[in-house]
Amino acid sequence: MVSSILRVSYCYLHTDLLILVLINYLRVHVKTMYWLYCILKDCEESPTSDEIAFASGKKKLDGNTKAEYFKKLQVTSEKH
Repeated sequence: MVSSILRVSYCYLHTDLLILVLINYLRVHVKTMYWLYCILKDCEESPTSDEIAFASGKKKLDGNTKAEYFKKLQVTSEKH
């Protein structure tokens, strides 16, 4: 029983470490994806149906909405 608990603990620790490595890789090598990760991580609510439509390419962004998203991305990139 103890060995199975240790295996489960090791798996969670290993998974957490892999996630940290992936996040760091994005931060260093793929900054745009890292900024997107930061924006999504900081979201407190689920995506709206409009956001899902924009992300899937089913709906085009208008000028104001596009400017709002770029501003949010720029603010996030300045924080990191």
